[in-house]
Amino acid sequence: MPGFHALLVVRDEADILPQTLPALLVWADSVHVFDTGSTDGTWEFVNDTAAREPRLRCVGREEVLFSVGGVTSWFFDRVRGGFRRGDWIVRADADEFYHMPPPDFVRARLSPAEGRVYGAHYDFQFTLGEWRDWCQGLESEADRARPIGERRRWYEVNEHRELRLFRYRPSMRWAPGEYEPTQAGLVARARIPILHYAKRDPPQIRRRFALRCSTHGAGQHVGKHWDYPDWRRAIVDGARMLHWAPGAPLPDHGRAIFARTGLRRWASWAYYASGAVSLCDALRPAFPAAYRPRAMPPEIAARVVELDVRVPGAPVSA
Repeated sequence: MPGFHALLVVRDEADILPQTLPALLVWADSVHVFDTGSTDGTWEFVNDTAAREPRLRCVGREEVLFSVGGVTSWFFDRVRGGFRRGDWIVRADADEFYHMPPPDFVRARLSPAEGRVYGAHYDFQFTLGEWRDWCQGLESEADRARPIGERRRWYEVNEHRELRLFRYRPSMRWAPGEYEPTQAGLVARARIPILHYAKRDPPQIRRRFALRCSTHGAGQHVGKHWDYPDWRRAIVDGARMLHWAPGAPLPDHGRAIFARTGLRRWASWAYYASGAVSLCDALRPAFPAAYRPRAMPPEIAARVVELDVRVPGAPVSA
């Protein structure tokens, strides 16, 4: 049976990690954690949990600028010695839950030939109604002990194509700067459903925006939705969102992603099934031994703090 190994990069996720990390450990054979500079107790929580759970591996903590190609590729290369051919590598995020555990998804939704899976993200939002409750004291940071699914119930479907699972082969290459491993496998037609809670409450949203806006100024690509420093622009009108209550069936909004069809898909299948991909891997350079993720410059670290405190928690106009 193949193993399932999660790669988890974290920073300042202490409010949500006590919920998402146990959910990963329900199905994962190992969870490898790298911290890019948390200051809120995230790294301490991970180490405390690892002392009781041998499947949790603390890889290290360094204040670096995050990017998938710059950090996750290096992270993968650092821990890949513990993987076996045919294992599944899961790119996990600290603010996500896999609605269908990856082992169940692989068994039920994939053909034996498919080896690369993209996510169907259900992005839960912080709404104007929830903001008004927060301003009136009906919700506070003390509510973080409650399941996040009870607190945030309005979502929208994110069609962004993002690799979440891939089948491991010892020869595969993941070059620095690349968003995913080179030729990671035959693309699965099905997407795995993921509940994503990037915006959980005002203090957390403000800190996240401060970090992303600051690193965007350092040349990191963080997406247009992080271009503005006023975190209050992330608050949305719930009337435009879809609603889901935990325990209810999750609507299947996932669409089959673009995958080659007909002769082109057959040729892709033959390429992976024949082992030709491993021969091509051998022609590609190995991961550079001297490579390190880019350290966060002191001026950017100071900018994070500045943005985190600049915008007060005053109400926005509806």
